[in-house]
Amino acid sequence: MRRRIVIVGTDSHAIRLHQLFEHDAGLGYDVVGFVGRRDADFLFRDRVLGTFADVERVLAANDAVGVVMSPSSMLEDELNSMTRELTDAGYHVAISATLHDIDIARLRPQSVDGRSILYVEPVARSGATVVAKRVFDVVVAAGLLIATAPIVLAAMAAIKLTSRGPVLFKQTRVGIDGREFTMTKLRTMVVDAEERLAELAELNEADGPLFKIQHDPRITKVGRFLRRSSIDELPQLVAVLRGTMSMVGPRPALPDEVRKWDEATRERLRVLPGLTGLWQVSGRSDASFDAYKRLDLFYVHNWSIRHDLSICLRTVGVVLGARGAR
Repeated sequence: MRRRIVIVGTDSHAIRLHQLFEHDAGLGYDVVGFVGRRDADFLFRDRVLGTFADVERVLAANDAVGVVMSPSSMLEDELNSMTRELTDAGYHVAISATLHDIDIARLRPQSVDGRSILYVEPVARSGATVVAKRVFDVVVAAGLLIATAPIVLAAMAAIKLTSRGPVLFKQTRVGIDGREFTMTKLRTMVVDAEERLAELAELNEADGPLFKIQHDPRITKVGRFLRRSSIDELPQLVAVLRGTMSMVGPRPALPDEVRKWDEATRERLRVLPGLTGLWQVSGRSDASFDAYKRLDLFYVHNWSIRHDLSICLRTVGVVLGARGAR
């Protein structure tokens, strides 16, 4: 089901396009080669199949259906004439913008004196949309607390009967604007789990400041089930009602993690941390730190009620499938 295409251009942006399409076959593009200048330092110079003037011949010879163009590789006149010629010939043409991590729903095409311009809608961070998010949080959190109360009580009893220690686990996390708060979950580990962290450091399977072990020996038998079903997260609904968390937002980070962040990652602190988020529904604990950072920042920079609703719906599928939870 992948479409055979040619990348027009041989600059760094064209290389990134090739790497993106090759890395993720699900995007639907099968790159047969490039057209453009065959510079000596071009990473894929052996795959340059011709110059810009040869593009139609290259497409026909390789049974390709269209092109993805890197506009920074071309002069303005070259870009416009090639676009007209290829579309007139029945080929598909996509022009890659250098914008990234901006939700397409925020882009508005405009025409100014015959020129195509993309207007980027600002993200609403005050007013009615913020009130709507708070109302959504309170209504959903209150409803879930009532509906899941018997499940939480049963889980608390199971924890108490199968391992020594408190049924709740409390930990300091960093919230909006860097303010610390106490996050409460059902305890899923042995009581000395924090003290044993250092001895397990070399087994860490996560990158960056994250810490994850697939078969963490500190997790109890009951705790493993609670994590896999996400029942251990339910007490955080109280934090949502208090306003220190939201139903949807970046994962609440530990203070030690935040100290290791760069300035870009600290943008996560512009919004309330969430019970669920884009990172969690896109792989949860299976995702790398780079993916964790990129997805959370995408959420922060493109927040909308529509995104929150979509993430909540996707969370249901993740929880029912027990994907990525440990």
